[in-house]
Amino acid sequence: MSAGPALLRRLLGRRGGSPAARNGRAMAALAVRAERGDVEACRQLGIAFLKGDGVLPQLPAAARWLTAAAKAGDREAAYLLGELLLHGDGGDSGFAGRWYEAARQADPQSAERNRQLLYPDGVSLAADPAAAHHWTGAAARAGHAEAQAHYGYLWAQGLGCERSYDEAHLWYEAAVAAGVARAELGLGVLRLYGLGCAADAEAARPLLAQAAGRGEPTAAFLLATLLLDGDSPDPAAALEHLRAAAAAKLPAAQHRLAEIRLSSGEAAGRIEAENLLRAAAKSGFGPAMTALADYYDGGLGMPANANEAARWYRQAAEAGDVDAQFVYAGLVARGEGVPRIDREALRWFLRAAEAGHSAAAFNLAVFLRDGVGTPADEVAALAWFVRAAEGGLDLALAHLGDMHLAGRGTPADADAAMRWFAMAAERGRPEAKAALALLHIDGRIPGADADLGRALLTEAAEAGHVPAQKRLGRIHLQLHPPEAHLPRAAHWLRAAAEAGDADAMFALGGLLRQLHGGPRGARAAADWFSRAAGAGHAEASFELAVLHCQGQGVRRDFARAVELYRAAAQDGVVAAQYNLAIMTLNGQGTEVDVAVAVRWCESAALAGMSQAQVTLAELLAAGELVEQNLALARHWAEAAVTAGHPQALQLIDRLAEA
Repeated sequence: MSAGPALLRRLLGRRGGSPAARNGRAMAALAVRAERGDVEACRQLGIAFLKGDGVLPQLPAAARWLTAAAKAGDREAAYLLGELLLHGDGGDSGFAGRWYEAARQADPQSAERNRQLLYPDGVSLAADPAAAHHWTGAAARAGHAEAQAHYGYLWAQGLGCERSYDEAHLWYEAAVAAGVARAELGLGVLRLYGLGCAADAEAARPLLAQAAGRGEPTAAFLLATLLLDGDSPDPAAALEHLRAAAAAKLPAAQHRLAEIRLSSGEAAGRIEAENLLRAAAKSGFGPAMTALADYYDGGLGMPANANEAARWYRQAAEAGDVDAQFVYAGLVARGEGVPRIDREALRWFLRAAEAGHSAAAFNLAVFLRDGVGTPADEVAALAWFVRAAEGGLDLALAHLGDMHLAGRGTPADADAAMRWFAMAAERGRPEAKAALALLHIDGRIPGADADLGRALLTEAAEAGHVPAQKRLGRIHLQLHPPEAHLPRAAHWLRAAAEAGDADAMFALGGLLRQLHGGPRGARAAADWFSRAAGAGHAEASFELAVLHCQGQGVRRDFARAVELYRAAAQDGVVAAQYNLAIMTLNGQGTEVDVAVAVRWCESAALAGMSQAQVTLAELLAAGELVEQNLALARHWAEAAVTAGHPQALQLIDRLAEA
């Protein structure tokens, strides 16, 4: 509602500007008249300098001549001066400022001499709201209708004065009587939002309608909002006003119209909405940037475009939208639509966290704790977890408990951990209930109560917390009598297994084999061992290999057994290393390969498996499949004796006779 220099020039252009400033001679004559004190000439010369009409645009010179005319009582000059001084040059002194700065860098003295010659009034004009208020008031009191509208705006915004809605009402009403559109808008806004009066949408509506009818886009947008959301909705009329405001490139109107067009579900509506959102976003309107990002993220029913989504989340983030900063940080952390750069994700999480975004504070704490994108700093991580918790993120409470329990960023303190877990548990966090339960079950806090621990663990398990389900299942495995607790163990292990926990799958397989026995138990075990093995569980791979060798629950398949033994052996399962060695040595399910067999047998022996040590000693003593080495054979036989293998002493005796 307030005119900056560019808008002021457009307003002057509609008035025709300065007819006298159309050629050099007329300009010179105008300057002479102005120097002699001709008020009209002063005003016209000020306008010429403002518009760059016949002279170089010079806002300081414009202010000088408009001031001269205003001081002589010219109300038009006073009004234009008030508009000009409100913003000054907005920090952009244009060509004059750029020229002067470049010249000053090259030769300061010459630059200043030329500046005094070309721009005697200076190259920049600072904003002066107090002076703007003074001169606008002078023009308003002299009956200048547009000045009255602008004066009302200054009072309403508290620009150059202490805010006074009473004064704003007074001057807006004066300008409304003269049919000034921005006064109708201003007074309508005061009445709509109850600024200096009771909120009254019905009283605001005719004022906004009048301003909209005069081409004021903000009034058209507000009127459309009333017609959409008010007590007497009129969607058709609202759409007409929204289109008018959007056509005038009002970003808020473009955004709201886009929302309406998207909700239509029509292909044409989606295309129009995309164009509207893009136009509003390019003008810097934050909500449109976020909406456009959501649009490309697939959140509005459209096919996802990760690159475009990331682009607009980034722009919204740079414009200060805190939610967009958090979302963009997540995209960078995951490498969605942008390269994954942990340091960059950390920067955006930090920016959002510093603005008070609790989830960003939590993610920042995780990055700092784990050293992602930065060296680990557990003390700083602890502080950000606290910030996240203070912001209402209950999950942070549980992590604070973990930090205090493990002594990360603070001395280990089970009591403090218990307090954090208890706070999170009271707010329903299942992971906190589980952690608090384990403090009781494991007796890590004074007054530990195992029954209370199991009750808390059950609550967490019932809430779907997979680690709690798995732990509860294992607890029931150990309780007596077994017939009462094994079905409960199976129930909770199955819940965790069906949620994808490989350890639970493995444990469930073993339990079902025990519960059912025979072929049924073997089939159930094979099923769950297979699922766990597919999830990378090494011990499950070993047990499934055994079943394939025995043909229990699955068909006998030595080749498949070798594959499974190999997978388990590579993951360090010692029994799998030994069994793989024997099958490779005997050519079961694979070609005979003595070297490979010996290598796996040696791995198992080095891991302390006494049977592997005995087998390796026998191979080295016999010297049939490998080169004989009695000393090394004795070494492995002695290791087997130490490990308690029953045949190792006999082997030692045979080696002594060799």
